[in-house]
Amino acid sequence: MSSILPLATTPPNLNYFLSSTTTTMPIAQPQLRLRGSVVNEGTLFLEKVIGLGSYGKIYRAVETDSAVSSRRSSWASSSTSSSSPSPEPKVYAVKCLRRPQSFQADHKLYDYERALHSSVSSHPNIITLHDTFIEQGHMFFVLDMAVHDTMLEAIRDGMYQHNTPLLKRVFGQLIDAVQFCHRKGVYHRNIKPDHILVDYWGGNPCITDFGLATTDTVSYQLGVGTAPYMTPESFEDSAGGSYRPELSDAWAIGMTLMVAVTNGTPWYSARPKVFQNLRRK
Repeated sequence: MSSILPLATTPPNLNYFLSSTTTTMPIAQPQLRLRGSVVNEGTLFLEKVIGLGSYGKIYRAVETDSAVSSRRSSWASSSTSSSSPSPEPKVYAVKCLRRPQSFQADHKLYDYERALHSSVSSHPNIITLHDTFIEQGHMFFVLDMAVHDTMLEAIRDGMYQHNTPLLKRVFGQLIDAVQFCHRKGVYHRNIKPDHILVDYWGGNPCITDFGLATTDTVSYQLGVGTAPYMTPESFEDSAGGSYRPELSDAWAIGMTLMVAVTNGTPWYSARPKVFQNLRRK
């Protein structure tokens, strides 16, 4: 096996694909400038950018005064105890996608991600999707705010190295979440440390970002995912021409575990040519 590569060498996320075709749809990094905007019919204030990706941006969003006042009015009329606390402003992570050139393709992508994420959102180790809406030419996904950060940052901080009890607990929860998705017929296809949120101690993981998820048990959409975490058969230059997303998710969990233990990746990508070169050595 090749030597472990540091995390800094991990390539960025690849492409988005339409779920029911084999046509790729790359989305360039959009120049979204929505910080300070009020969206969702005046109920959410986009405070600051907390994440970037090929899909768009993630904002820290806080409920506006009008939204809080409305909830407080509902609370006051329904509350039977004067000692119960009054609602405070809620904080969310809002994923914002900019509409690509094809409006039809845009809605297809939006509706598909929303439907698949919603169908598995009830699991405690999958980030909760609260709401979705289209406004100002953008698509928004309202999600739970992470308690701390991504697993990638926890790995970089060395939280999992020489910590077998934490590894067992965290990856047991992740495997349970992935199996839950698979029982629902949902396959993530882009599991990696960047798409797992954790608390301050690296625990309580939550899988997020279902932008590449599919319901296909066999997929012909090659090249979907992030290179170091993809199976050999899922690359464009594989001989088979298809792969099983269920097995790809299992592989990605295993790769994520390897990264957590070693603080690096064994390859830039597990393309068939990489294994051919390894056999020659």
